[in-house]
Amino acid sequence: MLAELTRRGVPLYEVEQSLAESLAGFNFHAGVLAHLRRPRSMRFETWVEGLAADELIVGCPEMTDPENVGLVMRTAAAFGVRRMLVGTASADPLGRRALRLSMGAALKLRLLRTSRFTESLERLRHEQGVRVAAAVCDPAAEPPEAFARTGRRLLLLGNESRGLPDELERLADDRVSIPIASDIDSLNVTAAATILLYAWRQREESGQGRSV
Repeated sequence: MLAELTRRGVPLYEVEQSLAESLAGFNFHAGVLAHLRRPRSMRFETWVEGLAADELIVGCPEMTDPENVGLVMRTAAAFGVRRMLVGTASADPLGRRALRLSMGAALKLRLLRTSRFTESLERLRHEQGVRVAAAVCDPAAEPPEAFARTGRRLLLLGNESRGLPDELERLADDRVSIPIASDIDSLNVTAAATILLYAWRQREESGQGRSV
């Protein structure tokens, strides 16, 4: 890694552990810090360029825990998701905690963070033919297997305690829920995302990728 950074002309500094900790604000045990220029926010038209005919987008309108945002990004990237739609009511996907929990996935995804989440969702539906599935806690909703349809799709993941706003749930074309024990009210949003993204990935019969 150091050789590649040197080849690219990136300045490298070696500092005492105490200085690294003061810069990071906590005990930075890994021993490496990077100072990066934050990428500019994308316009919707730029973000949606190259949307494949059989692509899945993950949407997080109000996910307030940065660790959940980071883990969802990592999970999404692991299952082949290329882009995410994030509301400004959600934690910053490029914030320190979210970035750390994503294990670099945040830098591989095309992220659109917008205050016009509902408008963007409607544009995806009407202009790009994206079918929206809302993850809900409702035994009457479709099971995860129903999510594994072809075509352009968007999976809506709700707030950790309140779920999805009624407005967004009404906009969804489908409602999907994971069956769980009756004495447990819900799954953690990251666990739910993992199950639903795995179900979506199973539509591919080629077996591409690797097992973990």
